[in-house]
Amino acid sequence: MIYSEPLVARVTGLSKSLIVGKRKASLVKGADWDVDRNTVCYTEAGLKKLLGALGLSGAVLAWPAEGEGQVGGSDEEPEGEASDGAGEAVAQPPQPGPVVEKLAVGPTCPPPAVGLPGVLIEEATADTVAKAVAKIQDADLVELTVKKISFNPTILHAAGADGVVVTVRVTSNANFLPGMKLKARPPVKGAVQVYSMVGHCPRWRGRF
Repeated sequence: MIYSEPLVARVTGLSKSLIVGKRKASLVKGADWDVDRNTVCYTEAGLKKLLGALGLSGAVLAWPAEGEGQVGGSDEEPEGEASDGAGEAVAQPPQPGPVVEKLAVGPTCPPPAVGLPGVLIEEATADTVAKAVAKIQDADLVELTVKKISFNPTILHAAGADGVVVTVRVTSNANFLPGMKLKARPPVKGAVQVYSMVGHCPRWRGRF
């Protein structure tokens, strides 16, 4: 079974940009994924690696039946034709559409997760899902210490715990001073090696 990237985003409830970043960082083109008719498609092995990178390896996901949401697939089965023995085609009744598997929830069986760690079906609201997604995204953040202010008003140089100085893109470096702390998201593998600051810039000189 082949899993398209739009289908993965729909089932997991995660943003496509987050999925693309994890794919570029953790998966190998050709072995784990490829492009079919302008759509990124994952193999079974590639999907497992992607879910592991997203922190969803233990989650129970409701995947549609094979053919639905796939590249080249449709939401309904095509109507078939059969011969009545006289050489004429007789239209067959429409076949039922694909059925999404559902897990039974009994008094001794707890409700399964909807695709995000710690979010159950009974409590899955827009707010809880948004918080769970934010928690996954925040796990990638690193704390940096400002070392040098660039002449470019949207760039500064900072170092992490390992002491390596990196370039950080900010909205404005006007109120930053060396020694200040900030949180930033590292660049994805293969992209321009510039970190992106997360949060607000200081409102005052040297103070947030």
